Amino acid sequence: MQFQAYLIKQNSSPALNVSLIGIILLMLSIFVWVIPSTEDIAIGSSLLGISMFMIGTIAGKGKGLFEVDKAILFIDNVTIRLGEASYPLASVSQLSFYYHSFYSQSVSGYYTEHSGRIEYGMNNSISFVHNKQTITALFSLANIDHANNFFTFVKYLQQNGQRVSLTSRSGW
Repeated sequence: MQFQAYLIKQNSSPALNVSLIGIILLMLSIFVWVIPSTEDIAIGSSLLGISMFMIGTIAGKGKGLFEVDKAILFIDNVTIRLGEASYPLASVSQLSFYYHSFYSQSVSGYYTEHSGRIEYGMNNSISFVHNKQTITALFSLANIDHANNFFTFVKYLQQNGQRVSLTSRSGW
């Protein structure tokens, strides 16, 4: 039995940094507005912050802080692969998973087609110790079937003697 999912990576686009600096500059300009003698600075920093945010958003094509990577998390009863790195399961300790959500899951924790706001399934993680080094990675769960496969695989590992912990967000 095996499980695989796409890994999540932090967006390294320089455009994202321009957007974030723009937001910070806009927030800081709010404090400058309080001082009457610095109205010109406040207006300038507000407009610059808004402009930087818009330029960064357009140049970054609307991508967020995190995005799905082409690299894959692959686990079977012998090995764990995170992209190109491979770890024999026998030499791994403290294997733990954190389940947050799957794509299109309601924020309430249950699935409905008309649930309003949804999760994106990108906050799930795997963590383990290999050669005294803690390895952690985020992965995505594409839908409810993928999430069920994940749970089935964790149960399979536990039934076959692997010490695995599974936690989830509180509330359900």
